[in-house]
Amino acid sequence: MLNKKLSQDEAKEQREWNSANPGLARLIAKRKQLFEDELKDNPPEPPWEKHPGYSRSDLFWRTGAGNQYLMDYIWPYNRYASKEARQQYRTTYPEPESWAGWYSD
Repeated sequence: MLNKKLSQDEAKEQREWNSANPGLARLIAKRKQLFEDELKDNPPEPPWEKHPGYSRSDLFWRTGAGNQYLMDYIWPYNRYASKEARQQYRTTYPEPESWAGWYSD
């Protein structure tokens, strides 16, 4: 999907969306660039390894630094990495029992 060439209508719709949501469009572009520059070849640590002191249900992951980590690193990696790269990531970093189902969320 990421490498799909947009039709003229889709490209127009994307330009309209970007102009209506400039702040969000800049943020998404920034995260895509981070993926290309860093995450593509160096995937982020999964949350349970990056911050092992916090359970999956802890508010840390919904506010503050935990949420920021998920949005800045995990989200772009999952959004832009190929299906094969994401599968390799899951093999490299299997979910611990306390995080069971996280990959399917």
